[in-house]
Amino acid sequence: MIINTFENIINTREVSLESISFEIKKRLDELCSAYKAIMSLIPEDVNKLFSGHIFPYLESYNELENSINFLWCGLYKQALISLRSCFELGLVYIYFDRSNDSEVKIQEWMHSLEDTPFRKKIISGLSSISNIDLFFYNTEYKIRIDYLYSELSNYVHTCGYKYSISKLNRSNITVYNPDSFDLVEKYIEEIITILIMLFLLKYPIGMHFTPIDDKFGLNAPIGTFLQPDQAGLIKRVIPDRELRILEEICLNDPSALELAKWVNSQPDLSAEEWERQVREEDKREISEFGFSKWLELCSSNLGSDYKIEMKKWAIDNGYNK
Repeated sequence: MIINTFENIINTREVSLESISFEIKKRLDELCSAYKAIMSLIPEDVNKLFSGHIFPYLESYNELENSINFLWCGLYKQALISLRSCFELGLVYIYFDRSNDSEVKIQEWMHSLEDTPFRKKIISGLSSISNIDLFFYNTEYKIRIDYLYSELSNYVHTCGYKYSISKLNRSNITVYNPDSFDLVEKYIEEIITILIMLFLLKYPIGMHFTPIDDKFGLNAPIGTFLQPDQAGLIKRVIPDRELRILEEICLNDPSALELAKWVNSQPDLSAEEWERQVREEDKREISEFGFSKWLELCSSNLGSDYKIEMKKWAIDNGYNK
């Protein structure tokens, strides 16, 4: 007896994909990819590893994908609800790591023994981060974050007709509504841009040139740094005015300057060292999965001589399974 059938949702998705311009599709893909790249910037060390400190960001990213999927399917209110969770969880991650000890501060919340902080407490915590506070001082974003958080919460709580499914769909079944699609898409763009800017302000090394692969190869540090292509992608989604402000703050941050100097002072990896690292990694994977599985996953990228060499090593070491 369901009125809004699954077929309606699938049909709406097809209509959305046909109706939306290539530029909007590309923009949504860029925003999603840029926010995903932020994970590489989040610090990982012995204390943080496996602490759960990255969990709010991971959930935030998952909710972004949910929001975009709901958007394509014409489930506009659900898209906004997921976007609100994406926004809140991204802010919550930065809030917990405001003093660089999220692995400690997050534990009660992580184990559902503490409520998620209220909006005012989160924004106050963000303001305690010097770079973010300076950014707030030079822009309107502190007020804007508070407003967006409140607006998206109105969709969660259905604060009257304006924030209802009835208003967004104008139908009792799911249909493509260009006005509602544009509304949600604009919210996604602004929310993800804000989150990316806040992450860069919290971890200003992300605005610096750090050619991690060239310096460390497969033995690069986990987290903390962006590859140049990741940094380029992230910068492309930030408006020019805001990017100039971020550069002024982040490129002059003393700790980031020191860290970038350390990375760039390392010698570039030689071709021989790269080859050695690749061999060691392949041997590690063979020892873990066996030669047959490794070959199945990697064979398309390997020369016949290299396959023979690795098979011999696997046989000699008892991994030829």
